[in-house]
Amino acid sequence: MKKRKGKKPVQNRVVFRMGKRIYLRPLSKEDIPLLAVWINDPEVNQYLKISHPMRLEDEMKFYESLGERKNDIIFAIVLKDTDDIIGTMGLHKIDHKNGLATTGSFIGRKDLWGKGYGTEAKMLLLEYAFNTLNLRKVCSIVYDFNERSKKCLKKWA
Repeated sequence: MKKRKGKKPVQNRVVFRMGKRIYLRPLSKEDIPLLAVWINDPEVNQYLKISHPMRLEDEMKFYESLGERKNDIIFAIVLKDTDDIIGTMGLHKIDHKNGLATTGSFIGRKDLWGKGYGTEAKMLLLEYAFNTLNLRKVCSIVYDFNERSKKCLKKWA
């Protein structure tokens, strides 16, 4: 059994979808403090619909509500090499009857911005959306000033 820098053994990690450099897994309670830091970072949250500071308690309530939210599925984006979470990727407003959903994501690790991790995560998410959930249309909305997201989405335009 291979150990990784103080991390859990590889065979015990939860993996929902595996990519080349990253994998998607369900969010865990241990992720919440780091997500709260990223959500409150002005460079990160300028691309999110966050209009006020988010307390750790607010993030914990959001996390605890995920099991009840049948129209939202949110994954942690995790580096394969280190098992470190770097952001989130999700499907929102899932409409199973009409086969529709919207994506939402962010990479909180600013040192990894612009390196293709979001693109890889989006491809894993879309594979799941179309091939497992049988959705027929997945939309992504981007602010005009979010150049990285625009660049990512233009790859599929």
